[in-house]
Amino acid sequence: MAKDWKKAKVEELKLKIKSAKGVFFTDFKGLTVSEALKLRRRLWPLDTEFRIVKNSYLTHASQGTDIEKLNSYFKDQTAVLFCYKDPLSSLKCIFQFINENPAIKMKAGMFSGKLLTPQEMEQMSKLPSHEVLRQIFVIAIASPFRAALHALSWPMNGLVFVLNGILEKKRTASP
Repeated sequence: MAKDWKKAKVEELKLKIKSAKGVFFTDFKGLTVSEALKLRRRLWPLDTEFRIVKNSYLTHASQGTDIEKLNSYFKDQTAVLFCYKDPLSSLKCIFQFINENPAIKMKAGMFSGKLLTPQEMEQMSKLPSHEVLRQIFVIAIASPFRAALHALSWPMNGLVFVLNGILEKKRTASP
């Protein structure tokens, strides 16, 4: 790596690896340029970058990072997904794209310091989004309180019903 521009590319990759919340590697053999552009456009709003990178650059950039464990996957044609915000949404998007374009294959990934196989990444892509999980969590927390509220308010409601019944009887009884 004698050339300065190569060193700059490696440093840029190393920065991307360190700043990404999730890094996923794909084999893009058979993917056309127009399909790659389509994928990039889908991933852009998710703050995810799809880059085709030389394996030698990845090997050098991964030194001293968690990604170094994945060096054995840097063979053949490799593209990298750098996920800066929500890796789960990015995985959902990439697996939707894989269903439409089987030319791209997942190799491996790293999320929260854990090595992920293609099967694990696919399982993660099927998980509900953060928003849905938050809604489920709020409902789970609120439901016991709601049940307690109904249980505690029922005697008061019953008293109101009885008093309304007595009031109606008195109204109908007196001319």
